[in-house]
Amino acid sequence: MQHNTLIKIYGLLSGVSEKAFERLKPFISEAISTEESLDNSFTYNKNKQELNCSFEGLYFPFEDFLQELNLTNPKNKNSYPLNNIFQDVEGRLDYIDIENWNLTRLIFQNHTIQYSTTPLNNILAYSGH
Repeated sequence: MQHNTLIKIYGLLSGVSEKAFERLKPFISEAISTEESLDNSFTYNKNKQELNCSFEGLYFPFEDFLQELNLTNPKNKNSYPLNNIFQDVEGRLDYIDIENWNLTRLIFQNHTIQYSTTPLNNILAYSGH
């Protein structure tokens, strides 16, 4: 049975310790993919301490994920201190919610996380599509 994709997550995070990855595993395991397997959706390279995300699916526990990162009721375009276990994480994660037609971008840098959400129409207009 073919399912429509409702959620897309793309990004590369570096500085993800094994301990930090273990804390993220429960959220990854709750994700419901449109693919047969999640094996290629979230790949962790222990030697490089990198988490590569390329997920398309029906569900991801994003609100719980944000709470784990220390973001409770985040305000748009604000920066927040990262939970201690994630302080060394650097990179970007884009969470695209097709159903609500918006993109939430998380930028990890300098022990903080910047949170911003914008309608996809704004992004398409800005990129010239």
